[in-house]
This record gives sequence, structure tokens and C-alpha cells, in this order.
Amino acid sequence: MQPVSLRKVEQQRLICFDLENRPLAYWYDGETTSEITAFGWKWSDERQVWTMLLRPDGRFTCEQIIGGTLCRSTLSQEDAYLSFVGELGKAGVVYGHNIRRHDLPILNAGLIRRQLPTLGPLLTTDTCRDLPRRGGMSYSLENLAAYYGLPGKKFTMSQPAWEDASRLTDGGIALAEKRVASDVLLQERLRAKLLALGLLKPPKVWTP
Repeated sequence: MQPVSLRKVEQQRLICFDLENRPLAYWYDGETTSEITAFGWKWSDERQVWTMLLRPDGRFTCEQIIGGTLCRSTLSQEDAYLSFVGELGKAGVVYGHNIRRHDLPILNAGLIRRQLPTLGPLLTTDTCRDLPRRGGMSYSLENLAAYYGLPGKKFTMSQPAWEDASRLTDGGIALAEKRVASDVLLQERLRAKLLALGLLKPPKVWTP
């Protein structure tokens, strides 16, 4: 499939997303399996960053607008995954930082574990991978944002904070929510800056 022109992309509804995950079990050579603990996303035509957060009981806390009021409810893991996949499916373009190598494969693994339908092809922009070739330069979200002086910053977490997040303590869940929301906002600003500089390649279809 031919790349979609950037002009056509801007005429579509875009969704920016990020995931946080925790290690579950040792796999090989010190590598671990992963489980999603936080979903975060934002539509291009909305200001709200939406989140779903894993709780100790295995359910996800989610946000909904009911009667004009932002409310929190809970979903089973299966319903949470299906709800998020449904959001991605409504977007013309899905984007984030390193999503093709990290977030989308982890999401697909989570669907497979839960015996749910896997992801279909998605038109994606990756603010980590869709840049010109370069060397001797960090392309982390935090560092690219710093290079360009973008407003806001990545919510950094110490190792003890990550351990709390992995244990799903109340404080750890709150930290994971701040982290995933800050990443979504920073990714949105980074994409806009890269487009303005003419550095972002056209979107590509990601196929599971």
C-alpha cells in the first residue's frame, strides 16, 4: 500500500496513545513478559486525555462522561481491551512514540492472552521511527521534546515509583496515570513540531 499524503492525514481524525506495562515473569536472558497497566489516549479534536488503569482486583478503572459529568467506573479486562481497540478502530490515523515496536505488539499480545480478536491493519505514525536516519543522537520522547523546547515534560519516575506502579498500590496507580497522560500530551506536541519542521515521514500501515 502506498504511503498516505500528509495533507490527506490532516483531514482525518487522529488518535494519540500510550501504554504503560509491568513485568510479569522471567522469559529468557533476563527478559520478562509484560502486562498493560495503563491505557492513555487523546483525540485530535478533543482536549481530554482518557485513561484506563489496572486495579489490584484485575479490573480497569475507566473514565466516562455521563450527563455532562466526568465519572469513573470499572471494566473487566476483556471489556477494557475491547473498548480501547474500538477507539483505535475509529481513528483515521493512530500515532505515538515507538508504537510499532513496543505498544502495538504488547497490545496484540494482551488480546491473544485473553482470547480476543487481534488487531487489524492500522494506519500509523511513529514519532520515534518515522524520522530521517540519524546517528549519535537520542530519539527518546523526553530528549526530543527537550531539543525542541516543547511545553510540558515527561513525568519521570524513580525505580521505587515504578515498583509501586507494578504492585498496583493506590499511589502507584496514580503515578502510572500521570505518566501515561503526560506521554500522550508530549507525543501530540512532538508530532506537531516534527510536521512543522518537515521531518516526519508519511504514515505507514502497521500489520500484525
